[in-house]
Amino acid sequence: ISEKTTFYLDYNQSYTPSNYNNKYPNKEITMIEALASSDNIYAVKMHLFLGEETLTKRLASLNIKNSEPNASLALGTQDITPIDLCAIYNCIASKGIYYEPYSITKITSNNKEIYKHIIEGEKKLDESYCLVLSQLLTSTFHKDLNGTMANYQVPSTFAAKTGTSDWDSWLVAYDPTLTLVMWSGYDDNRPLDYTSQTINRQ
Repeated sequence: ISEKTTFYLDYNQSYTPSNYNNKYPNKEITMIEALASSDNIYAVKMHLFLGEETLTKRLASLNIKNSEPNASLALGTQDITPIDLCAIYNCIASKGIYYEPYSITKITSNNKEIYKHIIEGEKKLDESYCLVLSQLLTSTFHKDLNGTMANYQVPSTFAAKTGTSDWDSWLVAYDPTLTLVMWSGYDDNRPLDYTSQTINRQ
């Protein structure tokens, strides 16, 4: 059941995450409903069910080496750059093949090519899982599922995931040909004021 929840952890610790605007279904929801609406309670329950180390190990396999197992990791509390986040979602979009990010395709001098980046991918995720996850992530555009991107209808099919805090907003989206990451916030991590939040979330 997705409702306001306090999770009691080891060493007499507790964790009480919240959904955006403190809105809760207060009923059982499916995975597709949770992904569509970015339900934090569902995410933390699943994370703790699988074990905190599971996500840490998966992130390490995708070149995020400095994550520490904790309950909030499921909600995106890991420090990560947009380019590294883009590479992770691009791995899902590429059916489990991970490609190291790069910015220089080739270098020429006097019309002679002196450097060309060689694209080499490495299998990191199961293809069938990636296909299912990509289908699930299209739900963010569905109004009947309270999708976080329901107000942004696009002409083609995209998988997408949003993330929102008091100080920033994230969007990752992809189709078979393009993966993009958008971040908005302030460099000093000060909270977004009402006008900025309205621009970011409408």
